[in-house]
Amino acid sequence: LREGVSEERRRELMGRYSAERSRGERGCGGCPCAELCDGGCAANNYLATGRLNILPEVYCRWMRLLLRAAERVRRDMDG
Repeated sequence: LREGVSEERRRELMGRYSAERSRGERGCGGCPCAELCDGGCAANNYLATGRLNILPEVYCRWMRLLLRAAERVRRDMDG
């Protein structure tokens, strides 16, 4: 940070992020949120897992809870 942005490092990180599909630490097979979460936040992923494209399990759990809550709200509104 003190030395400014390294254009070379930035391009390297962008290339690594673009080259690999994001997934949860345990994979996304069978996850009902697989098409919704969109890979989370690359910065948070990196801080939590050391990889830009690997989502921490806590994010995956949060997304599943959020989806279940949204489904309950929809059912209640359909009533």
